[in-house]
Amino acid sequence: MKDKQQEYGFTLVELITILVIASILATAAMMRFLDLSKCSNAAACRMNQHALKKAQILHFTQSYIEGNGQYAESLEALTDFLRDGEIPQCPDNGQYLILPAGEITCTILDHR
Repeated sequence: MKDKQQEYGFTLVELITILVIASILATAAMMRFLDLSKCSNAAACRMNQHALKKAQILHFTQSYIEGNGQYAESLEALTDFLRDGEIPQCPDNGQYLILPAGEITCTILDHR
């Protein structure tokens, strides 16, 4: 009678099971990463809008002192009141708009 040799290692079914579980975990992690990325872009856009609103208030105050009391009608008019004189850009390539009452908003709905 031959002695049975013990075989060490994993069977094909065990390896496939491990690969399936690893791919499910990787997919879940990727979805979470994409969701966090989307949230951080929306937060950065809201911060940009806040900076533009503060610049709009400063513009209105200066024009009020000069006798006009008007909001800026274009973003370029706000550059004197922004850091480095540059208009911030939306991280998701949205556009900032000035509404009639001087309010600043983004064209991407999730960023409002």
